[in-house]
Amino acid sequence: KYDVIVSDRISGNDPFETWQQCDSIESPPELIGYHVHALFDGNNAQSIEFAYDAYHAFIEHSNADMEACAFAHSYPARAQTEVCYFPTTYTEADYPLPSNFIFQTTNYGFYIPPQHLQTSIAFWMQRHNDALHEHVFDYVFHTVSGCQFNDHTKW
Repeated sequence: KYDVIVSDRISGNDPFETWQQCDSIESPPELIGYHVHALFDGNNAQSIEFAYDAYHAFIEHSNADMEACAFAHSYPARAQTEVCYFPTTYTEADYPLPSNFIFQTTNYGFYIPPQHLQTSIAFWMQRHNDALHEHVFDYVFHTVSGCQFNDHTKW
């Protein structure tokens, strides 16, 4: 049985009232999918432009007809077989862009089903740094298992 804990490690507005922590080594949870988040400076117009150029390129690369995820960010979407994007509370034309409570910087995210993981990792590894124009942003992949605490902190 897994314990349910309330997180006190995150500052800001926490959309999860409880976080599921799953630490059983004998029966770890299934890794159902992945998220990728691009992390960038929402107070810098060039950073926003570079990050959103990558956003649109990833959609084109993955599926030009990509749709918004029809489920909450915290939901382990076992039936989702295609990459989808998570809507944000802002548009890329807004300025400045707000920071996220988990990453403490501006970000956007995509849900990555397991069969799309390798091509997604390769895409972000190759396109998050533009040395010619000195633009760079970070990205992070994390698991989606239904154990939000572990997914966002340990795995």
